[in-house]
Amino acid sequence: MLKSLLTSFDENSDVQFVLDHRIVNRLDVSPLQNVYWVKPDPISRLKAELFISGLKYKHDKIFCFHGLPPVFYKGSEIIVFLQNRLYISGFSVAGYNFKTALRLTFERLMFYVLRTRVTEFIVQSNSMKTQTELNLKNLTSILVTVKPFISQSSQCVATGAVEKKYDFAYIADGSAHKNHHTLFAAWRLLAEKGYYPTLLVTLSDDNTQLIEAIAQLNGEYGCNIINVGYVSKDIVQKLYQQTKALIYPSLVESFGMPLIEANQFGLAIVAAELDYVRDVVTPNETFNPHSSVSISLSVLRYLGEPSPLVELKNPHEFISYLI
Repeated sequence: MLKSLLTSFDENSDVQFVLDHRIVNRLDVSPLQNVYWVKPDPISRLKAELFISGLKYKHDKIFCFHGLPPVFYKGSEIIVFLQNRLYISGFSVAGYNFKTALRLTFERLMFYVLRTRVTEFIVQSNSMKTQTELNLKNLTSILVTVKPFISQSSQCVATGAVEKKYDFAYIADGSAHKNHHTLFAAWRLLAEKGYYPTLLVTLSDDNTQLIEAIAQLNGEYGCNIINVGYVSKDIVQKLYQQTKALIYPSLVESFGMPLIEANQFGLAIVAAELDYVRDVVTPNETFNPHSSVSISLSVLRYLGEPSPLVELKNPHEFISYLI
């Protein structure tokens, strides 16, 4: 998304860009005239905030793509593109490692303190707008606008007939809100019932607990969980073409891009019955993302193996059973 935005600016634009130095070898920013680079350390970020605060004398509008308002800038118009639902939701940080939990807590606090300076929040879905407005409460002067966009490279089109290697894929990192543990528990329940659908996941090497859980489930229960590790955008698109259905148990999303991509590739979608899903797609099957039983039953329904319903008896039949 950042790449698509940067390449959409006019080369002769007088816009001042403040960019994370970690993208320097990943994106071509040579056409941009005014770039201030920020390294990922506290001193560099403080200097960047001071630099931004001085822009009010040259620019009358600042756009924050990273979701947090500036600390010192007090210009006339501040627009924030809010992508992180964790800033405005009550989702617990208990499931994250200490460093991530501390960072999220700090960022939530910064958002709460600085939000009154914002002129407009731009979000990508109707449910995100509703939740943002609830977070802002009586701050009615702040505009919340739904303005989704996707990059040119994200407008996927399936090409030709490709062998379907995987029954389900979950394209997501290992963050706690992505809900892998509940998904894996559902795959164990399926295996215990004699069903072994393949599940592709994309977990990087630092997700050691989840990777160990995969090895245990595959070894003890015969679950067909395949981790291909962190993959690039191009590889993800190839994986979509090799997959029959996307499964999406995430608990919190501002804009479920994999749902949109899977839909573009014509995949079936089995997803959580949550607002963020219905914002962008109509799923084939849904489930309660907090319940591994519910997830497993939705998978069985998709596979054409629905669980039998309980057989209702009348009072006479019930008494006959007792006597």
